[in-house]
Amino acid sequence: MSGPGRLITFFTERRIVLGIVGAVLIALIMTVIGLKLYDLDDVSRLDVSLPNREDIRSSEGGNEVQKFDSTGLLDEKAIADFQALFKKNRTALDTLGKFDGDALNSDSLQIGPNE
Repeated sequence: MSGPGRLITFFTERRIVLGIVGAVLIALIMTVIGLKLYDLDDVSRLDVSLPNREDIRSSEGGNEVQKFDSTGLLDEKAIADFQALFKKNRTALDTLGKFDGDALNSDSLQIGPNE
């Protein structure tokens, strides 16, 4: 058998293994490209979850979430705390505006027949 014939036979007999190896290589190449883009665009400077950003996380301070114990007592203080937290977050959400279903109609989206 000639050289090109043996090469074709080799690839034909091992196409599943070569397909898996090719897929893994493509995944590795795309991962490396993605990480390089992440690093080159300085987006990584905004990521405070990285291991070397403990000082930034501790100085942030605004990310503390009040948690309620799932097995604790449901007394007046717990209800009042929850209501106060709910009202604070509700007013913050209300400043964004209410969802209006009219924003999705055909006229406001400017789709459909023109009159």
